[in-house]
Amino acid sequence: MKFNLISGMSKSLKIAICSGLIAAGLTLGFIASVKSDSIAREAEAAERYGGQQTTVCVAKRDIAGGETIKDTDIEEKQWISSLLPEEAVTLKSDCVGKQLGSSILKGEVVSASRFQSGDSGLNVPNGMVAVSLPLDDTSSVGGTLRVGQKVDVYATGSSSTSKICSDATILETSNSDKSVSAETKWITIAVEKDKAQEVVSAAQKLSLYVVLPCDSAAKENTDLEDE
Repeated sequence: MKFNLISGMSKSLKIAICSGLIAAGLTLGFIASVKSDSIAREAEAAERYGGQQTTVCVAKRDIAGGETIKDTDIEEKQWISSLLPEEAVTLKSDCVGKQLGSSILKGEVVSASRFQSGDSGLNVPNGMVAVSLPLDDTSSVGGTLRVGQKVDVYATGSSSTSKICSDATILETSNSDKSVSAETKWITIAVEKDKAQEVVSAAQKLSLYVVLPCDSAAKENTDLEDE
């Protein structure tokens, strides 16, 4: 019966079925190859950085400063121990219900230093939230910025540049002396609540540049002279 059904098919239909089977086989082979490559890369990274891995909490989405972490916001993943940030959180129970003092990006390891606490030192203005921005050696105005200054933030992509924040106050930096320099990894700024999602998304997808307006620079110089 099956033989008669196949023999009764048109040539084009037989070719289509064969092509579909070949395509399915290639797809399965590709998926297996990608998975194998991923495992190989993880093994190579583990060997290169010491081999020890730790289960930690990782953000499943962009979480803005001021938000309270929910169970669905994070997942537990294996991470190379030597690449973990300070105070990396290893248990979901230590994250859920905690309010963030600054934003966490999707795929970022959750650090307890981002949790809001009474002695955190962050003074977030009413109606605002704290958002952290990653910086590199070209985006921090040559190390002239300090906590308390007001800055503009620009996001630039492959085809356009736009201002996403104006007069944002710097609340915190990753430097112990509260300055922003080439070694700074992030700064935390105060932004309006309805701007937080846009800023967090830009921080993940685009290149950010912190700009010091001339009025802020002049005020900073005056304050230094008064001191």
